[in-house]
Amino acid sequence: MKQCIISEVELLKLVLLKLVIHRFGGVRANLCDIICVMNEVAQNRRGAPLGGPPKKRRFVLGFIGLLVAAFFLFVGVNWFNAWRETRAIDQIAEGLVAYEKEVLARQMADTVGGATPQETLTMYIAAVESGDYELASSYFVESARERWRGELQNIADSEKMDVYLGPLKEVLLSEGEYSRDRDSFSFNDPVGVDLILYPNSVWKLVDI
Repeated sequence: MKQCIISEVELLKLVLLKLVIHRFGGVRANLCDIICVMNEVAQNRRGAPLGGPPKKRRFVLGFIGLLVAAFFLFVGVNWFNAWRETRAIDQIAEGLVAYEKEVLARQMADTVGGATPQETLTMYIAAVESGDYELASSYFVESARERWRGELQNIADSEKMDVYLGPLKEVLLSEGEYSRDRDSFSFNDPVGVDLILYPNSVWKLVDI
């Protein structure tokens, strides 16, 4: 059945119409009917329409419910994305910490080198002159060893080892200089030689 919703003004008109019919039409007004109509007017003031709950109210409440649900969904999605990004950053940081610990452990275990830059360079030259390129490359930092093992072999194959070693021996006669924090050292005359200090106090070649 179709729901009928009327305003208070229309209800009052019905009441007046019933009174007019009673007064002029000779029809006896039913007091109970008038009271029922007035009760309906009172209910209409409180927001309860004739025939059941208002469709408009249900629509408004449903719309508000959707807005609230959308808000919490938006907040939840943003929180999850922020948590995921934070977790990713934490995982990267944890990976870096683990890598640094691994590198530190390898450096502490690497004892091939001298207590001074000059001592390490002297030991390197001696290993090259003896033809032990595996040992000579071990005086370099880990990341440069494989490259220099190949470089030394190429120099030996081209029979230019004397040309290579001559300037290095002259380097030992120069003073060189430490960095401000004294954890690196550089020779610059006649060729450049760079070294760094490992955590175990062993000097390693970086590049020549």
